Amino acid sequence: MKTAALLCGAASLVAANLASAKEFPFEFKTLKADEVMNFPGGYGAYGQLQTKKPEALKQEPAAVSKHPLYGLFGEGTNEHRVLYRLDESKGNAMGYDRLVIDLNQNGDLTDDEAFKAAEQAKTARPMSSDFEQAVFGPIPMPKKIGPWQPVVFAQMYIYNRQLLAQESERPVFIGQLRMRSGWYLETFVALEGVKQKLGLVDGDCNLRLGESWKSSTYTNKGEVNWYFSPGDSFLVDADKSGRFENNPFGSEYTPVGPVIYFGPLPYKVALAADMKSISVEPWTGPLAELVLKPTGDQIQKLTLASEIGARQWRLMEVDVVKGKARVPPGTYRLYGCQVEGRAAKLERIRASATKRTLADTFTAEAGKSTALNCGAPMEIRVAAEWQQNYVIENGVYRELEPSPTNRVLRINASVIGSAGEGYHTYGIGKGFSKDPPKPVFTVKTREGKQLLTGNLEYG
Repeated sequence: MKTAALLCGAASLVAANLASAKEFPFEFKTLKADEVMNFPGGYGAYGQLQTKKPEALKQEPAAVSKHPLYGLFGEGTNEHRVLYRLDESKGNAMGYDRLVIDLNQNGDLTDDEAFKAAEQAKTARPMSSDFEQAVFGPIPMPKKIGPWQPVVFAQMYIYNRQLLAQESERPVFIGQLRMRSGWYLETFVALEGVKQKLGLVDGDCNLRLGESWKSSTYTNKGEVNWYFSPGDSFLVDADKSGRFENNPFGSEYTPVGPVIYFGPLPYKVALAADMKSISVEPWTGPLAELVLKPTGDQIQKLTLASEIGARQWRLMEVDVVKGKARVPPGTYRLYGCQVEGRAAKLERIRASATKRTLADTFTAEAGKSTALNCGAPMEIRVAAEWQQNYVIENGVYRELEPSPTNRVLRINASVIGSAGEGYHTYGIGKGFSKDPPKPVFTVKTREGKQLLTGNLEYG
């Protein structure tokens, strides 16, 4: 009888929909060099650029540059990582414009193709500048994912070129190389009440598809915090523009998992073993209800971590309607939220927050309502301290001699919501694409005399 009561209670949260799962075939899509680095849903893989040769390098073609740069992509030991080299084909200090990657992972770069920097992505700055940027690709990968032949792009950032002139026995890090997927899969989901363009991207660019975002912990001032490393992402054409677009609020991608939201209700999704299609079906099981407090009508979206095993969590994004959200029963932590409200002159403003602490796990029970705090009222916490000023000479950090004139006042303002979440992204205007005015600060004496004023930066 208790189980029946729970199921009857759940029926009041979602109408029964007994439609079976439908398969939607994927279409393979590729990106251009000027699109890939701003494509939603992926952060890619990073490797450092350094002057020291990796131990895995056995042979390489002669370099033109006096200072070729090397690095490794991937996880694990050197034997399981992919090495690469950057060279300057036009001569020393003329710009790094050739990339060789050990795609067959034999430690020999003489049998690998050298890829040129894309013309539209080259830096316009002179080589005397510390900063240099270029994009290489498309680079076809030898390993297929299902029937698909992946391509990637590599974005080079050099920000310590002046260190090349320094002699050092230790590795000298000059910049980084970021690998991004230059492809994605696309389909169109058509179910009762749902018509939605859907995509899937290899967000961490590790040539595996369908991987969840992974949680990790770190300690800050004695407190254990956590974060999720991006994995793969579903793409959702939320604004119905016909294409997937990136924005500061990440509204057109969501972490890969067995549940996805199209509006206020969850749907089950499953990637086919051959990677050719995806199945989608309405959630027919019981649901729990979350009631957002104390100002739930301002909350638009929740990012929740769902417990799937001992110390294992899966990230999911949930739409909120009129201060309520519907989720599968389980144990959760609040990881983030988005709120909307009115700014000055009645302009709409959106803010996004993340909660890093491991506290406040809660259970959502089938057929029941659970109160969840987040959002307003918010508290602005301000910290200020004098710090010794410094200079960077030839890439080396050096503090100036202590004196009243060689110090700076560091001011940090944090916006904290009612659940302890910290707000970090803000937007106003159409599509919330504009930054709001920068916060103003004023420093006064105890007697009220103004000493200085200025603006804080978001970050």
